[in-house]
Amino acid sequence: MDLQTLRYFCAVCREGGFLNASKKLDYAQSNLSARIAQLEKALGCALLSRRRTGAVPTKKGLVLLAYAEKILRLVEKAEDAVRTGQTVERHLVIGSMESTAITFLPALLKTFHAVCPDTKVSVCTGTSAATVQKVLQGEYNGSFAAGGTVHPVLASIAIKTEKLVLVSNRTLETASLTNLLQQPLIVFPYGCFYRHILETLLAGLNILPNSFIDMVSIGALISSVSAGLGVSLLPESAIRAFSAAGMLSVHQVPEPYCHAEVRFVYRRDAGNDGRLNRFIEVIQQGIV
Repeated sequence: MDLQTLRYFCAVCREGGFLNASKKLDYAQSNLSARIAQLEKALGCALLSRRRTGAVPTKKGLVLLAYAEKILRLVEKAEDAVRTGQTVERHLVIGSMESTAITFLPALLKTFHAVCPDTKVSVCTGTSAATVQKVLQGEYNGSFAAGGTVHPVLASIAIKTEKLVLVSNRTLETASLTNLLQQPLIVFPYGCFYRHILETLLAGLNILPNSFIDMVSIGALISSVSAGLGVSLLPESAIRAFSAAGMLSVHQVPEPYCHAEVRFVYRRDAGNDGRLNRFIEVIQQGIV
């Protein structure tokens, strides 16, 4: 079992099949298939379930995938340490939605810093889908994400259930739900769970949206709503974090569109990472 074959195996799992993996790797599909077949023969078991639409790891394949990704990450760290002459840094990289980053995350980070003052923490914001993908790829140690996250490589902790509301400026204070949803809708990019909920609400009410206006910053989004540019769907707790909240009107959303579960997502194979374990302990002690 060599490192290159492990890289090929991980690529097939990550890309969902040999064809996509061969294009990504710029490596002949027949050669890739032969390398994986040799690995399966050496281990005496099937690692992939081949299907017409691609390939997915078997139960034993998932076991190997978890170890292979961990091995490859360690190799990268070792190579980097040798090249730069630096020791391994005590560092956590945490993904987060913008709404989480401005509400309860600062208090959690303050507590964690008191417990582990020597550990550097970087917070990278983005949509739930984007940050969870970074966790899968090993680029982030974990991420706060909204909505259900089901993946054999991932584990998660329930943090809280957010109440979702529509928010507009004061000129729409008495507007009906239908009228609100026919305004320009200010949203985060695709991959945002709140955007997904909003689109599901529109479909459920058979309402065609006026237009979608994408924003990458929650500050810009709130400012745009307060200026009357449009309407947005956000956690109520995030709206309260802004001074501009006094210029806004909050509107209730019907069931089942008015709640979103926030979870902390991390890889199952990270059990030996003491820094991450301490961070999870702080999360569990401070869950609101």
